[in-house]
Amino acid sequence: YANIVVVTQENKGVSAARNRGILTAQGDYLYFLDSDDYLADGALEYYRMSILSNPECDMLGFGYKMLYLDGGEKLFVNAKFDGCFFSGPKAAELFYMGKLFLNICSVLLKRCFILDNQLFFKEGIKIGEDYGFIREVVLQINKLYYNQRICFVYKLRKGSATDGHIGYGADSF
Repeated sequence: YANIVVVTQENKGVSAARNRGILTAQGDYLYFLDSDDYLADGALEYYRMSILSNPECDMLGFGYKMLYLDGGEKLFVNAKFDGCFFSGPKAAELFYMGKLFLNICSVLLKRCFILDNQLFFKEGIKIGEDYGFIREVVLQINKLYYNQRICFVYKLRKGSATDGHIGYGADSF
């Protein structure tokens, strides 16, 4: 496929890989998905429709599900905010209060916004680099759209970087 680019680089960690992806990407939006997680059925089409319906938004956030090692699961959604728009300051406030659930794999980001604001992952951090990135983004966005639809499934697996660092009700460190 002409629209797929394979990038090879020395292993410098997930942050360096994601930063390289940001700089290499050619599309209008960025989406990050870890290799051991997956998208819910129909998520890509839903993302496409959401982008077309909300082109003024720097960030689009969606609900997600976490599957735990013991077979349990937890939904990270807030039905109260379904279909809502937020300014950057309000999005940041709700995110910090733990009311607006945003995971690096549950958001779409406008690429020009990320590049114009020089927002990159901090390299050398092994746990929580994605949380730090989201925190910086919500501080600077102009507008966020949120939808409670589950589009992404996060699988906590034995031996992962976050194994033992995420509790049953927490999505932050």
